[in-house]
Amino acid sequence: MKLVALLALLFCAGITCRAADTPDLVILLATQDANGMHYVIVSTKGTAVVHTTPPGQSRIDHSYDYDAGRAVQLWTDIDQLAKDGLADPTPGGEANAHAEENYLIILKGADGSKKQLVFSKCKKNPRVDDTMQRLTNGLLPAGSPGIRPGACAAHTRPASIDALAEKLPVLCTKLRKQGWLPPAAPLDGQRPASGEAYAAGKLYMCMLEHDVPGRGPGHKPLLQVLMSDLHGTDGPSVVFSARIWCDADRKAALGALADTIEHGFSNIALSAPAPLLEAVRNGQTQRGRGDGFGFHTELKAVDPQACGKVGDGQLGAVSSAFDVGVELDGVTDSGK
Repeated sequence: MKLVALLALLFCAGITCRAADTPDLVILLATQDANGMHYVIVSTKGTAVVHTTPPGQSRIDHSYDYDAGRAVQLWTDIDQLAKDGLADPTPGGEANAHAEENYLIILKGADGSKKQLVFSKCKKNPRVDDTMQRLTNGLLPAGSPGIRPGACAAHTRPASIDALAEKLPVLCTKLRKQGWLPPAAPLDGQRPASGEAYAAGKLYMCMLEHDVPGRGPGHKPLLQVLMSDLHGTDGPSVVFSARIWCDADRKAALGALADTIEHGFSNIALSAPAPLLEAVRNGQTQRGRGDGFGFHTELKAVDPQACGKVGDGQLGAVSSAFDVGVELDGVTDSGK
């Protein structure tokens, strides 16, 4: 069912479209599992309405008394889950909301405001699952709410992906110990403490940079790395790059970049593909595979006059940039 229609049905089902004479908090849940499609509407006025459509059958409607204090606590708990970053991005427009693999929630405030939230079932977060169980206890059949069988197969990440994701913070730490620094803010020049960012098990990111000696006369070459893992996408990746202002610095900068990749992977018990290291040292644009990874390299010419225009310590266009992307082989199309 499309998200807009689904949420409209949720909000207008049962008690929620009736005129309210006193402020009220309302929780609206849509979920699909082996027992069918369920719409649960819980109010702090002490009522609950449930619409269940079992597989191949007509909709069944029930009304229940519901402890008001319990409803208030659950409304607060769900709101806190979102504040703690456990909600997923809400699909927009006519995107499919996938109630078979997500808990779809609307929190209606006492002022009439509505907050739409999506919580993944496939991630099996204990806090989320416990809250949804407490919300629906006594309202849904045994085994509900849950994941419809087979719904999360496409979201199960191979162990190799999780193993690489776990190594990214280690690589970030080792590079910092070798003198790599988080990029400075462009306005005030201040650097973050670590260059790392986390988001409640859904996102990891590390961004660092390190300059290397150059022949000049312009800005010294700058090496950069961006490591990221966003759950729900293809998996973790590492992007290395070299920013080069003077052509005379290119060979040394690319050699330093290749050394960084080789030693960095070795530090986390992995082997950088030999064809990748060769492509980096030679400044070649290439796609390939090796040692369990897919990779792509790209040399981009930007401004041939950059060396004379941008002095060391200044900002300005580079002469050329060389980018390297590395992912697990078969995770993306980088090796095709």
